[in-house]
Amino acid sequence: MAKELPQGYRLGDFSIERLLSRNGLQAHYAAQHVGSSRACRLTVFNVDPDGEPWQRFRSDLGQLQALGHPIIAENLGSGSTPEGQAWAAWAQPPGEDLATRLRRGGALTLREALSMARQVAAALHAAHRIDVLHRALTPENIYFVRPAEGAPAADYEPTLLYGFGVARLLEGALDGVALVGQTEYMAPEQFTGLSFDIGPATDQYALALIVYQVLSASQPFHADS
Repeated sequence: MAKELPQGYRLGDFSIERLLSRNGLQAHYAAQHVGSSRACRLTVFNVDPDGEPWQRFRSDLGQLQALGHPIIAENLGSGSTPEGQAWAAWAQPPGEDLATRLRRGGALTLREALSMARQVAAALHAAHRIDVLHRALTPENIYFVRPAEGAPAADYEPTLLYGFGVARLLEGALDGVALVGQTEYMAPEQFTGLSFDIGPATDQYALALIVYQVLSASQPFHADS
């Protein structure tokens, strides 16, 4: 992975604000779209921007953008760094992800859990209809949007879904030699290495695990490996 990008560094129309998290495969940054001042999440991937996995990923981005589903985070752009790494940016309004919410407050109420599950399920269903899978649904990829100050009270908490296709992108860049993602949210077929077994049910399984977790404040499976 290339060195950390400094505050104010420009990638396309985006200005880096700070590093959020980083590992050997990707680095997540808080950034701002220069033209609109919109807050966004920008990810730099340790993949070849000329390679087939990245081109396939960008094709999926285009399909999702054309779909325009309100629960699927809006992609604002993509490109490559001067060092030859791929990057993509998504709109991210003020709020917090589900993982943060669970650490802060424990289990959700039944109403909160059903609201989140319905929104995420609708987004997954819409993506599946155009043959795009998520493959790495986790609490970190589910995001609660904070209502604007002075906005009227809503019957539900708006939710956004991030991370479509990222696991497939990174596994492709690694030539399939390693699983990418959090194994505690993976469906059994993801451990076999047979990609043709992976389908919409894979995402539905992960969502069911998350619903169990948000209602019970505990994951259904526990193991050392």
